[in-house]
Amino acid sequence: MNKKKILVLGSIAYDYIMDFKKNFFDAVNFNKKKRQYQSTVIVNSWTCQFGGTAGNISFHLGKLGVHCTICCAVGKDFISMGYKEHLDKFDNINQIIEIYDDLNTAACFIVNDSSKNQMIIFNRGASNKNIELSLQSKIKDINEYFMAINTVQSVSAMIHFTNELEKLNIPFIFDPGQAVPLFPPENLKEIIKKSTILICNENEFNTIKKKIQQNKEELFDIVPIILITKGEKGSVLYSKDQNILVKIPCCKVEKVIDPTGAGDAFRGGFLTGLIKGMSLEDASKLGSIISSFVVKSKGAQSIDYTIDEIKQQFKVTYGNIPKELK
Repeated sequence: MNKKKILVLGSIAYDYIMDFKKNFFDAVNFNKKKRQYQSTVIVNSWTCQFGGTAGNISFHLGKLGVHCTICCAVGKDFISMGYKEHLDKFDNINQIIEIYDDLNTAACFIVNDSSKNQMIIFNRGASNKNIELSLQSKIKDINEYFMAINTVQSVSAMIHFTNELEKLNIPFIFDPGQAVPLFPPENLKEIIKKSTILICNENEFNTIKKKIQQNKEELFDIVPIILITKGEKGSVLYSKDQNILVKIPCCKVEKVIDPTGAGDAFRGGFLTGLIKGMSLEDASKLGSIISSFVVKSKGAQSIDYTIDEIKQQFKVTYGNIPKELK
């Protein structure tokens, strides 16, 4: 059977994005010895945007023509604030959404300073109910799924979905994100062992190594593919089976407006590359290109781009256009 779908697990959230015209370092009083912290940040402006890890990744899969299913719990404002209508525009995004009328949809409060450093406060809201969602009862066409991505949400939900994906025999990318420090070491190591790909940023990768007490080589022995994102420094791809360690340069942009959602855009592009049959390296490059589009606008899902723009950026940045894009 043609495995043509991606299953996206994570959060749907509203992003409240704010701008601070100075640098955070100029607004913080911090005494490490006394464990005292004080900061006053007066924002210049704010907007409310569609966000959340699962929402962002699904948005880019939708734009790139990939069939996907997003599975998430949301609150009473999912419909009233327009998120459902926003996702309904995509014929290739299937929604397995549970609405909890007594809760609000998750909310992320993001402040960007003058250097594009970010201060983030996240309220999981209804996404705490993700642990109650049963993939086995909700998904009828299991054999059509090429891969899942189990992305950052509550630790209990990520453990829950890992167990369900294992029972359904759906390979998955593990993307623990900011939740890494919250994992008990044994649970974190177990999920990594069960995953096909581990994706994380450089800080998360270092935290994972310390938490499960494994050095880089030992961690490479646990999971066959690791993708480490490094922001403006690009990304590093490791594949044990293919015996490769590749550094992927990032796509340069003239001006970064807002980095919110750039990592999720990378994941959407990477998954698209994989399901289209690209090599791991080219899929990573596609992720970098989609990420570069997002940082040029405010919000994770406000950007528009075309296949011609993707091809052009591929040619300019990497010197070729993969046959899968032609």
